[in-house]
Amino acid sequence: MKEPDVLDFLDDLSRVGTAYEKSFNDKTKIVRLEEKVKELQKEIDKHRCEKLELEL
Repeated sequence: MKEPDVLDFLDDLSRVGTAYEKSFNDKTKIVRLEEKVKELQKEIDKHRCEKLELEL
């Protein structure tokens, strides 16, 4: 394996499980991104609650 091949492999590997995985079509990417947005929104809500508790 040449260095560019290894770098391409590592790049592909880093995208596994994300919306940017190469084998996915646009619909699957959208679903994955929507799931990630929901996950991040929950995390934001959690931090807002913690912030409010600390402020009180």
